[in-house]
Amino acid sequence: MVDNCSLNALPERQTVRFALTTTRANLRYLPESAGWYEDSYDTHYDLLQGTAVNPAEPLAVLAESRDKRFCFVETRNFSGWMDRNAMVFTDREKWMEYAAPQDFLVMTDHKKKIQVDGDRSLTFRMGSRLPLRRLEPQADGTWLVSVPVDVSGTFREAAVRIPADDTVHKGWLPYSENNLMRQAFRFLGDLYGWGGLEEGVDCALFTADVYRSVGLDLPVDAEEQRLAMPVSLDLENMDDKNKLEAVAKLHPGDLLFTDGHVMMYLGRDDNGEPYVIHAGSSRWFPGEGEEGAPLKYYTRRVTVDDLHWFKGSGKTCLELVINAGSLREDTTKNG
Repeated sequence: MVDNCSLNALPERQTVRFALTTTRANLRYLPESAGWYEDSYDTHYDLLQGTAVNPAEPLAVLAESRDKRFCFVETRNFSGWMDRNAMVFTDREKWMEYAAPQDFLVMTDHKKKIQVDGDRSLTFRMGSRLPLRRLEPQADGTWLVSVPVDVSGTFREAAVRIPADDTVHKGWLPYSENNLMRQAFRFLGDLYGWGGLEEGVDCALFTADVYRSVGLDLPVDAEEQRLAMPVSLDLENMDDKNKLEAVAKLHPGDLLFTDGHVMMYLGRDDNGEPYVIHAGSSRWFPGEGEEGAPLKYYTRRVTVDDLHWFKGSGKTCLELVINAGSLREDTTKNG
């Protein structure tokens, strides 16, 4: 697989080509579609999976694999190897109509399926956008948008009608706590998908999709999200009491981080208990395994939780919280 990256064949200067995805596609760490797993039973966690990319996403194509089956691409927030059959090349002018459209329709549902050319179904995650062909809904109550398609290797645009309901919105949703909460709860109960596999979301994809629906782009890696937050509060060396006091000053929609995991803060209940919503893979139950050993259970869902569930075999989520991040400057202030 490393040889297939064809690193030795890269020229000193590489001409960037422009392409658009024509389907939901995977970005891989190596040019290989087959999964790599740590154990034979652990088939939900592919070590080569970087992230999933929506249809109609602009790509900067930088290189090809030796076998010509994959291209190394950059998206707006990730880079990796993508199957060449998942994209279509176009010129920069047309590419810019998708990279920076003046008028566009945003998918506000957690998962939006759209029929293209009558027989193809495309899946878009929350925050995806498509250029509008008309600035107002049609007489039949639909929006008219453009979708890139591949016709025998040639770029073409399909005109698609999308019902003007509450699963779409013209332009970004307004940035507000209420909208962040509404968008987050659209995912409740959804399947956890490592790097977007199985049409699911992992912890960072979940928070990135919610924030993108209000026009704010976050990285799709939990650690990079933590580093990207303009307001950051270090909680790592606090005891539980001080952590709870700090969390109580957060706003709904702020993010809480443990090592490698991100959660969205919801607020507190009538007893002052803080709650979060997050895409979780697993949790631990101390003493409930064989001979009193800790039991690891794979939840693999988007759930609402307090901070007292066991994230490790002997520590609660609260104990493992290291940071709070926000886009608001008043996050750490009282009131």
